[in-house]
Amino acid sequence: MSESMPAGRLADVPRTVWTGRLDFDLKNERGWRVAAVEVITRIESVTVWSGSRTLAVMDRELFREWLIHPRQPLEVDDVTWSVQGCDMCITMDGSASYVVPADTARQLVAVI
Repeated sequence: MSESMPAGRLADVPRTVWTGRLDFDLKNERGWRVAAVEVITRIESVTVWSGSRTLAVMDRELFREWLIHPRQPLEVDDVTWSVQGCDMCITMDGSASYVVPADTARQLVAVI
């Protein structure tokens, strides 16, 4: 005999959440690689690295909400995420903005 789960308990069952790492290169206007970025996604946080430096530690829910509705730039620690036209962009340390590759942007939206 199996017990059925009360309807109220269904909300307590965790949904499947993707965790892992996304790597991508940032390129300047000439197409030259200027930096490599790693986005480490955990259950509750998203960490942005470049080289051996942590640039930002973001709340995953906050970043997800911004990815869905990117009305204003999202500034966290040394990183600013923004949208320019149809492109997702990242700015590190308040310097130049770089376009996040379209396939990486789509993947971030899908998994965060």
